[in-house]
Amino acid sequence: MDSGLIATAGVVRNNNGDWILNYNRFLDNCSIFDAEIWGLLDDLSLLHEQRHRRVIIQSNSLEAVK
Repeated sequence: MDSGLIATAGVVRNNNGDWILNYNRFLDNCSIFDAEIWGLLDDLSLLHEQRHRRVIIQSNSLEAVK
């Protein structure tokens, strides 16, 4: 896989599609796969901190989902 300077970002919405929060993180030099995994981890961490119990995560990375 390609690697280089990478950042990850995401947005969290409620069940109506309304914005709750967004985030971004500079990851320096890593693979695209690592960036996808960090993005998922950030999503889950933020949702856990806000005590959301039921979530649906959408990703366009089949490798990260596996």
